[in-house]
Amino acid sequence: MTMHRLRNVAQILTSNVDKVIKTDEHPVRLCNYVDAYKNNFIHGDMPFKVGTATAAEIKRFRVQVDDVIITKDSETPDDIGVPSLVKSTARDLICGYHLSILRADRRRMFGPFLYWHLLSKKSQEDFRNAANGVTRFGLTIGGIKSVPINLPDLATQRRIADFLDRETARIDLLIEKKQRLVELVDEKRSALITAAVMGQLLVSDSGNRNFRFVAGGGWVTTHRLRDVAQILTSNVDKVVKIDEHPVRLCNYVDVYKNNFIHNDMPFKAGSATAAEIKKFRVQVDDVIITKDSETPDDIGVPSLVKSTARDLICGYHLSVLRADRRRMVGPFLYWHLLSKKSQEDFGNAANGVTRFGLTLGGIKNIPINLPDLETQRRIADFLDRETARFDAIKDRTDVSINRLQEYRSALITAAVTGQVDIAEQVKFDHRHNTNQEEMYA
Repeated sequence: MTMHRLRNVAQILTSNVDKVIKTDEHPVRLCNYVDAYKNNFIHGDMPFKVGTATAAEIKRFRVQVDDVIITKDSETPDDIGVPSLVKSTARDLICGYHLSILRADRRRMFGPFLYWHLLSKKSQEDFRNAANGVTRFGLTIGGIKSVPINLPDLATQRRIADFLDRETARIDLLIEKKQRLVELVDEKRSALITAAVMGQLLVSDSGNRNFRFVAGGGWVTTHRLRDVAQILTSNVDKVVKIDEHPVRLCNYVDVYKNNFIHNDMPFKAGSATAAEIKKFRVQVDDVIITKDSETPDDIGVPSLVKSTARDLICGYHLSVLRADRRRMVGPFLYWHLLSKKSQEDFGNAANGVTRFGLTLGGIKNIPINLPDLETQRRIADFLDRETARFDAIKDRTDVSINRLQEYRSALITAAVTGQVDIAEQVKFDHRHNTNQEEMYA
């Protein structure tokens, strides 16, 4: 293998075709950032957005088969240089803004080999090192041109690309099956939660797994959230002020990414007034929900406080729901808000077009179906046990998926950098590869 800079083996075209439709330009379909970022391969029949471009732009940035399109700008370095290979195209399909076309010099390099090379750990590190920025990162044309490429002869490049097409397809199928298992577990978990809190499930109080579904069940009493809980919408932001008291802030991501809040989590430091600390200090069995987001699906996501401290404060874009303990237990409220019915109610209550939010009135009007306190406790305990079983299955499957993804990445890197003898590997596949995949699975 010989090492070259990308500028010596490929044409590099950085697109300036934006999404603005101009009446004096020609209609086109735009391959945009998300199309390249989310898809390994680009096909001409994908649902691209409509745009416009000049005749010169169409000629320059028309997408060709075996082009490699990479992401050029992003908010994190990890999303820089993500490649997608063009499998099929059309005369009106144009590469859009924030992307670059890498067109292999066919006398020296095979386009699919370039795609696999850019997916290797080495190339991804090279792209990250070439990216400039602090809050937003980007690749300059010079940075792209300087990325090193290890090239064998053309015949070997084709063999490597064909090998990786086959082997990654096999691994991807395994990953897809495991991801489907995770989806099924999520569906069953959600259905169980909804049935339990809506009274469609009879739960034994014996501590075992005895339960049965009840056709048409449901609790007799329905309340609005305002009648059974205190609702506190926080205004404590992340700005640290020297005239305020130091606190730890439970922020949006802490709630969104965790089912439960624990005092020993790595919260960020902040500051708050004495009045804010008194009002928004987090208590055990509080339920904290997300109040604002870019999509309605991320509204009303709950997290239950399991442990706390005097300096732990609820931050901005969140609301604290504190159950009236004479009528409702906090853990039951948490499970209720995870039900399909409550999530639908939150979605319906959210206002917005490009960003969505819950008003205090919208939160107050969320309906809650309440059994007696003892039944609430029994349901919460039951769901603690049963969802833990589902979560354990998901955790094991996620570990398996991660191992397969690591194996896939390692295989790509080894193949394109000459660490795998492709001819020998092909002979070896039939008797060894299944065992190798099972080991990583």
